[in-house]
Amino acid sequence: MVLEDSSGNILANGATGAKSYSQGISDFVSPGGGTYYVLITGGAGGDQFNLVVTENSGFDTGSSTQVNPQPLPPSGTVLGAIAPGAGLFTLDDNLYYGPFPIYPTDPSTGVFGTPINSPLTAANNPFGENMAYDGTNLYVNDGAFSGTNTIYKIDPSTGAVLAQGNPGTVSLTGLAFLGGSLYGADLYGDVWKIDPTTFASTFAFSNSALYPLTGLTGNPDNGELYGVNQFQTLFEIDPTSGSILALGARQLAGSLRAGHRLLGRPTVRL
Repeated sequence: MVLEDSSGNILANGATGAKSYSQGISDFVSPGGGTYYVLITGGAGGDQFNLVVTENSGFDTGSSTQVNPQPLPPSGTVLGAIAPGAGLFTLDDNLYYGPFPIYPTDPSTGVFGTPINSPLTAANNPFGENMAYDGTNLYVNDGAFSGTNTIYKIDPSTGAVLAQGNPGTVSLTGLAFLGGSLYGADLYGDVWKIDPTTFASTFAFSNSALYPLTGLTGNPDNGELYGVNQFQTLFEIDPTSGSILALGARQLAGSLRAGHRLLGRPTVRL
């Protein structure tokens, strides 16, 4: 394997390394803009190969093991790196009175960052957070009962509305993101699967044991939904069948609402 420029000049030669690949070229710095080619030779006719190209990132080309791991660079630029603290947000419903700001929240300290203005027209209090996060975009549902039931897709950095639509369901009391889809719940224990691009909804399931459902969140680590009802019971829910896999309850002075997933941990808000 060699790397060539558009004139056929060899810029770098492949070398063997870890057992996980045949040859690799590491730490190549492009001399300038242009087109580059990877030339593969020497195999029998019809041989299959896979080519992986990464830019400004690290790839496992060493012989690290669980006993002798290699450290990640401080920048975290390694294939598959997760940047902590990027997915926790707090919606302030201001006890029914607008505006309704959304605060990026440090998961370690609970400190609020600079807020963005949500497009909500009515407060969600006391019926759930009605927010979901897909890792890039934030989804906010406009108000249980007193809002328009519109779902807004917004940029969590600027608050700009990127798209919006009404799922055509009854007023939602919870919103979750799981497996590439939004899930919306109503007070009666009904849950809909919602396309995050078109906002079209399809009925997913109903479970009367969830009544009155006031919050929803998704956990992609186990592929389950977590819901909470107005009686302060927390449910682990199969998103396909709607069956309850586990539940728990606490007697609290105030209402309990489902919060937002962060690095696989379902969180709750009191």
